[in-house]
Amino acid sequence: NSGGFFDLIVLGLMIWFIYSRFLSNNLPKDDKIPKKGLNTASVLPFKEQPAKNPKNQEDPMEELKNLDKSFNEKDFINGAKEGFSYFYEGINNQDEDLLESLTSPKIFDETMDKIEDKIDTGVILKYDIKEITSVDIVDTRISGSTAIIAVKYAAKIAEYEENIKTKKVTKNPTKKAKSVQTIWTWAKPINSDDPNWELEEINAVS
Repeated sequence: NSGGFFDLIVLGLMIWFIYSRFLSNNLPKDDKIPKKGLNTASVLPFKEQPAKNPKNQEDPMEELKNLDKSFNEKDFINGAKEGFSYFYEGINNQDEDLLESLTSPKIFDETMDKIEDKIDTGVILKYDIKEITSVDIVDTRISGSTAIIAVKYAAKIAEYEENIKTKKVTKNPTKKAKSVQTIWTWAKPINSDDPNWELEEINAVS
C-alpha cells in the first residue's frame, strides 16, 4: 500500500508539472495575436499592399488653357490653317519678311536656302494649294514657359517650277496636285504680348 501511495504522489507531481509548464500560461506566439483578431494588412506580403495613387497629371491642352486665358483652340486651328497658306505664299513670292515672321531661324534658313538653290538654276519654286482637307492638333506640350503644339495637315498641293525669264512652267506643267500629309510644330511663349506662333519644325507623315 505504501508503494501504491508513493506512486500516486509521483503521478500527482507530474500532472502539476505538466499543467504549470504548458497550460497555465499563454504560449509566446499567442501573445502576438491581438485581442480583436488578426490585422490582415500587417501580415500581407509587401507586394500585396495597395499602391499609392499617382498624382493626376493635367491634360496639356487644359494646362495651356489655364496658363494662358487668351488661348482658344478654335482660333488656334484657324490661325494654323492661315499660317499654312501664308508659308507657301511666302515661298511663291520669295517674301523674306513674311517667312521670317512665321518661322524659327532654323526653318527660315532652310526655306531660304531651298529657294535660293532653285533661283541659282534659273527657276522659281512654287506651290499651288488646291485644298486644305483637314487641320488637326495631334500633340500639345508645355516646356517651361513655352507652349508647343503639333498640327497635322492634309492638303492637295501642286508643286511646280517656273522659269525666271520666260515665266513658263518647266516642271509639272499641268500643275497636277498631290495629296500630302505633314505635321508642323508651332511654338509660342505663354502669355506673350505677340499673338503669333512660330513654326519650329516640318515633318512628312509616312
